[in-house]
Amino acid sequence: MASQLILGLENGGLASVCANYLNPRGTGVWGDESLRIRGTLGMVESTQGGKETRLVIGETNHGPLDTTAPRIDFLEAFLRAISGEGKMPLTLEEELSPTRWVILAKKSLASR
Repeated sequence: MASQLILGLENGGLASVCANYLNPRGTGVWGDESLRIRGTLGMVESTQGGKETRLVIGETNHGPLDTTAPRIDFLEAFLRAISGEGKMPLTLEEELSPTRWVILAKKSLASR
């Protein structure tokens, strides 16, 4: 029901991911996901399941990310792609990338 990941990225950056579904009812929320990616030039974060975001570069806090763009309906995109009327927003390699990360992380732990 909860997980925490700390990741070292190939470019030297760090990322942390938290997915928590153990919140007591009194908190008013069920899920509480957060993502923070830090590098030498700045950081980007998303907290409260994407409700709050910000981008910091150097000494400047650029504030919330613009998330007003329309969301992609993946089922609609898939149906259009298989009917030849469009293409998927991500390549198969991009979509499977997180799965590959988990497999490589598991192999790395097993070899230690």
